[in-house]
Amino acid sequence: MKRINILALVCILLGGTCAIAQETKKNSQGQSTIKIEDAAGKKNKVDGDIDEEITNAKLRAESGSKSKFSMSSSITYSGGTWNQPFGRLRPNLAGRPGVETTTAARVGISGRFRATKNDSFTLGTTLGFRTPFQGDVDPKRNQMNVYDPSLGYSRVGKIGAFQSVGSLGASIGTSKESTGIDRQG
Repeated sequence: MKRINILALVCILLGGTCAIAQETKKNSQGQSTIKIEDAAGKKNKVDGDIDEEITNAKLRAESGSKSKFSMSSSITYSGGTWNQPFGRLRPNLAGRPGVETTTAARVGISGRFRATKNDSFTLGTTLGFRTPFQGDVDPKRNQMNVYDPSLGYSRVGKIGAFQSVGSLGASIGTSKESTGIDRQG
């Protein structure tokens, strides 16, 4: 059982999907069978099919999973310069305040609730680690960073003859960069 939990955690952290099966003993008495589509499909579906309204592949992909509940994850690395991609510092090319100037590795996760075939809500955040290859280089700053949790609403559908995806979102400024420039949300 421990091995399966570790495999699932690795799959989630790597941002991929995987299937894990565990062998069970079969009991010949009182045995019943059910199709996987019947077991998994009914509880996590919304009424209607968005594919009938949205036929543009890019817009359909932006609208997300058709499941009532879904999850997405990402892994990113913001590196340094061309000369030192795994160095400690990143250039602030635009010179703007609130831009992270140290390298960072991030793991993001968000959950989506699809209320109807057209409407969905997403809640997510990202955890980051500053200077992941050098360790904690600045004792005054915490190496771990929570990046601005966000809540969003998305509506996908047709407006007359036009296929559209519209979204509205808000975030809370929790990262060191956001709090450094007094960004509330």
